[in-house]
Parts: sequence; structure tokens; C-alpha cells
Amino acid sequence: MLGRNYRSTANILAVADAVIKNNTGRVAKKLSTENGPGRRVHLFRADDEYDEARFVAREIRELSIKDGLGGRDVAVFYRINAFSRVIEEELLRQNTPYVVVGGTRFYDRKEVKDVLAYLRLAVNATDGVAARRIINVPARKIGKTTIDKIDAEAATSGAPFLDAARELVRRGDLPTAAAKAVDGFSVSSTASPKPPPNSIRRPSWNAWSPSPVI
Repeated sequence: MLGRNYRSTANILAVADAVIKNNTGRVAKKLSTENGPGRRVHLFRADDEYDEARFVAREIRELSIKDGLGGRDVAVFYRINAFSRVIEEELLRQNTPYVVVGGTRFYDRKEVKDVLAYLRLAVNATDGVAARRIINVPARKIGKTTIDKIDAEAATSGAPFLDAARELVRRGDLPTAAAKAVDGFSVSSTASPKPPPNSIRRPSWNAWSPSPVI
């Protein structure tokens, strides 16, 4: 039966029914389950997505402290992946570990890591990890062979990655096309003052585990 639900409690289905029946363009359907009533459903009206994320993180913490629930007992559902960022940021801010199921954590996504690498390089031109990550993002026809040569020069000279790249260009040790691409990238990557040491803090993960699922 399409109306039979084997996972949700009766209270959750009653709320779903109450919402669905307001959709006049939908074929009428009564949801049912053999599960018990479960906990009552609570409605929270947030001012914005940040207020919503604070509420979610706070509820997770209270469920852990008051009800003794572990991370695997808590799940946060959202309709599209873009909604995860604010919730993830709030969980990080409150030192609450979590796992994203069926997707990638926002700050682990390639495009986000690439943007962060550009920002790191903008404030610190000696950041070799950031420079290596984005030297060919977007594609500039800088291949692995060229990057390996830059790495070797940096290891030999002790110079930062970008300085080693500029030196290879200066000496003419790279093919013409690669040299032009590397020179264009290194010229556009200018140094700025480093951020204060306390401006970026890595969260210290606390203990209650396993992690909640979002």
C-alpha cells in the first residue's frame, strides 16, 4: 500500500497528513503505520537559516544531555544539499561532531576546498599546499610533470612553491606553454599580510560519540 509507512511514528504521519491535505492539487491519501505514536512533534519557527541551525544544534545537545541519546540516535533531514552549510557551520561552532550520509560535508566539497585554497593563497603567498591545489584550477595546461618539477625545485632550494615556480620560469627550465601558464598564475598570486594567529580556530572535538547524522 502506498499509504503504509514502516519507518515513521504515528505522530509524524499525522503531521505529514495535516500538511499534505492543504495541497489541493494532490490526490488524497491517508498515511498509516503500525508503529506506536512516538514523541510529539514540535514546531519551531526560525527567524532565518542561522536561527534554525542554532535550534538544531541546541536540540541535539539537549537530547544528548537530558535523554542520553548518542549521535547515531539523532538525524537531521533537509531537502537539498545547499541547506547543509549553515547547519554544519553551527555544529562545528558548538564542537558537535557529525556525519553527512549520502553526500559530502560542505567544506570537504572540491569546489569549496578550491575557493578556500585561493583565499589562503591570497593572504599567504608561501602556502605551498594551497598553491599546488589550484595552480591548474581552472585548467591552465599545467600538468603533473610541471608540478613535479616545481616540487623538486622547491625541495632542492628550500623556496616556497610559487618562488620555485618563478625560478623555473626565469631559468627557462619549463616548456614555453607551461612557462607562460605558470608565470601567469604566479604573477596573479600576490602576497598579503598573514592573518593574526588567533583569527582562525580549529574546533576541539568533544566526546559524545558516535556522531549525529545529517
